[in-house]
Amino acid sequence: MTICPHHTQQNKNLFAALAKAQAEAKYVKKDKPSNFGDKPYAASEDIINDCKEHLNAHGISLLPLSFSASPCDVIAGATESDAKTSWLKRPIMLSRYFKLCHESGEFEILGPYDWPTNPNNMNTNFTAFGGTDTFSLAYVYRDILGMPRLTPQEVKQFELEEQKMKQALAVA
Repeated sequence: MTICPHHTQQNKNLFAALAKAQAEAKYVKKDKPSNFGDKPYAASEDIINDCKEHLNAHGISLLPLSFSASPCDVIAGATESDAKTSWLKRPIMLSRYFKLCHESGEFEILGPYDWPTNPNNMNTNFTAFGGTDTFSLAYVYRDILGMPRLTPQEVKQFELEEQKMKQALAVA
């Protein structure tokens, strides 16, 4: 996360609330079946909803401010012919800025976050932008809270280790 430096010293309430939200936010479950193998994934919508709950509980919200799109000639899987096609099918870099707001009125500007979109033969940039927009928003939320994505088996292991740690602290 990139924080613009002009507000950093003034936002004690925002950062205190963010620290509390981060302490409570443990993980996002990867529990959706994948079409590309046997590994489950965490849906972007689930990540967004989980993270919003943790932030909103502490008076924090995330607002998309702006985005820009520019031609991108360097994307994994893009070909030289992609760069010569119409902008509807050409690889595009989506750059976004966000505003992290606290109920006290304090805020931070975050960004830029750069996300490539490379429409395949089935999509144009109109539909690819929507997917990239949602996907990038999910990752910004997850980055703010530092929430890992865990499979159901990893969740069990995480909770077992957390319980052991609490027991050890109670004995000490």
